[in-house]
Amino acid sequence: DELRRTGWLGLERAISVLPSVDTLANVREAGGRRGASIAAFLGIGDPAFRGIPDGAGDAAAPASAAPVDIRSYYRSGTVDLAAIGQLARLEKSGREVIEIADILGWEDADVLLQMEATQSNIDRRNAAGRLPEGGLVVFATHALVAGDLSGTLAEPAIVLTPEIAPSVAVPDAPAADRDGLLTASEVAQLDFRSSLVILSACNTAAGASGGEGFSGLARAFFNASAGSLVATHFPLLDLAGSRLTTRMVELLPAMRGDVPGAMRQAMQEYAADTAGDAAGLSSAHPANWAAFVVMDPR
Repeated sequence: DELRRTGWLGLERAISVLPSVDTLANVREAGGRRGASIAAFLGIGDPAFRGIPDGAGDAAAPASAAPVDIRSYYRSGTVDLAAIGQLARLEKSGREVIEIADILGWEDADVLLQMEATQSNIDRRNAAGRLPEGGLVVFATHALVAGDLSGTLAEPAIVLTPEIAPSVAVPDAPAADRDGLLTASEVAQLDFRSSLVILSACNTAAGASGGEGFSGLARAFFNASAGSLVATHFPLLDLAGSRLTTRMVELLPAMRGDVPGAMRQAMQEYAADTAGDAAGLSSAHPANWAAFVVMDPR
């Protein structure tokens, strides 16, 4: 109750982050921010981190586990696929993507789950001009942050399905564009032309340790011609993430594409929900609802 009585800025004001004062001046000169119009949809979620379909093979994918020591993702400068294969499966992220597609209507939906959630599939769509122009792109998965690998990872990355099974012994590491990590530099080479990109993963708004926040993955997506970007400042709780993103998308048409306004309302509703209070799972604390930030380069 005390948390709900608190006047949280993120619940009282619709907030977006702009990269410069010049951008703010441009928004004002144009008479305000342009709304995001969703004409098509591409959703990527629930990757198969082991490189094989979850449920296949002798060992089941870890449903939940203590985080793997992040320093073990790389060995001698190359990806340790066995360590990536120990990442906990994000089955809820698949449902999140499907629910958003259902909200928007399946006619123009393109959904990549499990073995389809690969960089090759994204690259093929990019080469064919099939990344949704004027649409919505959602990545619902794990993310790594630059500097987290004891300083060995030079740039942040989104974790997808590795295109070689970690359990298979091979003499050479997979090519950088097939290792299951979509890095910021690889993102910047794509051409999204989308109205909105949602990065439903942990720490996707962060730069390197101690570095500029509006950098890394965010700047890479803007270099790739993304419109508005919804990213996270800190680790994202699974249930909160899916509820906030799906509700935000659901609200967008009635709010004329106002992404910050729709996210604020989604946060307000989630923070006010008392369903989990009695079980000690209250959604009132900002740790549950305040991870997302809206970034707008326009």
